[in-house]
Amino acid sequence: MKQMAINALIAFMSALLGIVAYVYLFPNEAVIYKVKENSANINKVAFTELIAETSDFTKAVEKAMPAVVHIQVIKPIKVGEFQDGSSDGPSMDGNDQYRQESNGESNQVIRKQGFRYSEDEKESISGSGVIISSNGYIVTNAHVIENAELIEISLENRKQYFAELIATDFATDLALLKIEGSNLPYIEYGNSDLVRVGHWVLAVGNPYNLSSTVTAGIVSAKGRNLNFTGNAVEAYIQSDAAVNEGNSGGALVNTKGQLIGLNSAIATSSGKFEGYSFAIPSNLVNKIVTDLKIYGYVRRPALGLGLRDLSPELDGRLDSFDGALIVDLEESSPAYAAGLQINDLIIKANGYPVENMNDLQEQIIQIEPGQNINVSFIRNKALKHTKIQLQNHNLDSFSRKIEDLLGLKLNEISMVELNKFGVDNGLQVVNISKGLVYKNTNIKKNFIITHLNNQKIYDLRQFHDLLFAIEEGMAVSFKGKYPFKNSDDFYSFGMKRGIN
Repeated sequence: MKQMAINALIAFMSALLGIVAYVYLFPNEAVIYKVKENSANINKVAFTELIAETSDFTKAVEKAMPAVVHIQVIKPIKVGEFQDGSSDGPSMDGNDQYRQESNGESNQVIRKQGFRYSEDEKESISGSGVIISSNGYIVTNAHVIENAELIEISLENRKQYFAELIATDFATDLALLKIEGSNLPYIEYGNSDLVRVGHWVLAVGNPYNLSSTVTAGIVSAKGRNLNFTGNAVEAYIQSDAAVNEGNSGGALVNTKGQLIGLNSAIATSSGKFEGYSFAIPSNLVNKIVTDLKIYGYVRRPALGLGLRDLSPELDGRLDSFDGALIVDLEESSPAYAAGLQINDLIIKANGYPVENMNDLQEQIIQIEPGQNINVSFIRNKALKHTKIQLQNHNLDSFSRKIEDLLGLKLNEISMVELNKFGVDNGLQVVNISKGLVYKNTNIKKNFIITHLNNQKIYDLRQFHDLLFAIEEGMAVSFKGKYPFKNSDDFYSFGMKRGIN
């Protein structure tokens, strides 16, 4: 027994001596270990609190969901295609591919194919939309309501309305609808310029007719150009919030429940969501919708210059490839008047960084023609600044060319004026000078040209492109009406250039 007590005492003293020796010989390691342990605990608590705070989206959903609607569209079934010159020419009802291209301000002179639709067979498709005002204005994608004969809106509270199509802009794939109502729930616009990669976002819509569905994700890229609609501005917000068929036209909102984008597309090889969805930025949506509401069409400002992105292939080794490089400049353009030159590198627009052409275009289209944009640029390694007054996108150029050829001064007509005059589309003759039309017709001032060679006319650019595609000696025909007159009038003549 005595021996056991002695052994225990020896063991205790040995352990105590070992601890003292370890602390004396390795004091730093012991302190570092202790700090790491405490740091880990602190980080863990902070991270847990952060996740709890940011992953509770209930307030955002409660604000956004009542204003996201389910859209049901009845439209004729597409039964075939036509080619220019065939017996199945472009239809008078505007259901042809050129209408999309012309409203989308395509670079092509003419799209030589279109679609035929059944007069008897109909189909029903669904999508989503966002109420943006308490009196019933709704924004959605143009492709959702294209060729619609009937548009039905269902709210989250199951109330249903028939919608009126106010106007569309195929260039940005946006459409403005209106339902009769008051005190309706609506979503406030957020500032999409302030959205950053990594921000939480929610996609609210009606995929597969599953009404009022919400998915969450983060912004994974900005300024994404997908080349969907020709030369339209495309600076999509990319996120990994799940979006599927039926989500088109639905809301992309931030954690405050504000609209920062309109869900429009997905990148997929299967037709289903594969991790990448794309939304039109809310600042662009707001500008387009405002123009559609006021004018019935979109007034697009322009700088009058050609741009390209920097790249290692074209520019060699650079410290940075951010910016939009000027490669072409019209001498009569706003950019030229402001002092910009070829090879200037634009790096900021209205205080926002310009990493590529899309960033600059996204800022430009938000500004009304006649307003100014502040630009910072680099010339010969020196930072410079200037202010540019924007002009309406090439309309003056189109108008002059039309007037030079025909002797007609034409104006675009607002939706309010179209309704007042009893027409759905067209350009109005505001002045007639000596020229091709004057010599061959008795057309009068104020005549509204609704069709050129059986094509519905929507804007000056489309009219210009169609007109200058007509070969020498070929027929030119106008269909239209005078304001407040019930019957249509027709004028025709042969194309002959060089008439003064």
